[in-house]
Amino acid sequence: HAFRHSENDLRHWLTLMLADRVNVAEGLLQDLGQGHVPNLYAEMGGRAELRPNPRGAATNALTLVAAVAVLALWARRRR
Repeated sequence: HAFRHSENDLRHWLTLMLADRVNVAEGLLQDLGQGHVPNLYAEMGGRAELRPNPRGAATNALTLVAAVAVLALWARRRR
């Protein structure tokens, strides 16, 4: 679908980014289906960001914890 649009069209790049995110989700589900729990922190470069940008890494970690907490509370209230 992305290649129906030229490279200077935003739809081209947004479609490619969406396809990449879908591919990541499919890979994660495939790993979990095979009984392998991936180390997402290491695979997404967590340690590589920690040394040059510790404040950014901490912000990302806190944002992730907050998002998981909000989702957990939302799931609990739906029950």
